Amino acid sequence: MVDNNLDFQWLSQNYTKAPFYAIQNGIRNKLDLYNFLLKSDNTLTRMTMPNFLCFGKCDFDNYRKYGHTIDSAHFVGSLKGSYYKYHLKKDPIPIKYDICFISQYRTEIFSGKLRPDFFENSVKVHSLLKYYIEKYSLRACIACSSPNQDEYEYYKKKFGDNVIVIPNNSAGMSTYDAMNSSEVIITLYSTAALEAFGWGKKVLFFNLFDYEIAEFFHHGLCSIQTTDLEIVENKLNTLLQMPEKEYLLKTKNDREYMMNYDPHVPVNIYMRSIIEKIMKSH
Repeated sequence: MVDNNLDFQWLSQNYTKAPFYAIQNGIRNKLDLYNFLLKSDNTLTRMTMPNFLCFGKCDFDNYRKYGHTIDSAHFVGSLKGSYYKYHLKKDPIPIKYDICFISQYRTEIFSGKLRPDFFENSVKVHSLLKYYIEKYSLRACIACSSPNQDEYEYYKKKFGDNVIVIPNNSAGMSTYDAMNSSEVIITLYSTAALEAFGWGKKVLFFNLFDYEIAEFFHHGLCSIQTTDLEIVENKLNTLLQMPEKEYLLKTKNDREYMMNYDPHVPVNIYMRSIIEKIMKSH
């Protein structure tokens, strides 16, 4: 479940006695597929996957766009997100929050040791959300990315008692629970938010970088490229007030292209069918 792992790439190209299937586990953007890979002289950084179980056709197109080779692609959505939605929370659950912010807190970043651009953009978004939540007296939560106490304390200090800060519990899939019980999900470029987008949840991605690190393709509704207060406020008001049927209709093509979640065929069962066919053929 690490599609861009170089050890897997080497094995899939050199070991011929077994079929290889890569399973996508995260958003793949230009930074992943070009800046960290093709600028290297190492030929292994040009990915060659015999079989790729990916989120959607978007990822297949991007891998090929940046010079990688995929022989066979399966557009199946996210393994982890599909497991949660199909096996754990198949039935609708009550909406508890108007806004859910998906944290991407990293100690190295928020202490100033790494990626100052990410830290600066995160702080801008946090300040905007704080203002917006207080102005409209909204119910809001923050889904932490780790059980790190520093992360919890950062958000408690930033937002006070106006939001519920949810410590991360990976075993309990706490981030998925928070998204599932929220009206609008906000993030910079969290994979979890993209998984929820595939379910049909309302999402807003803040793409504030000067390069194509987190380019989100649905520019009109689910993405924003500015921290202008009036524009952000209008965008969030539109999403919160939009009827679900209208939202699903407007995002249908992009959801299928980016996160092709099938509520009737979870990825783990799809994978199982592949494995069974291979075993029977041998």
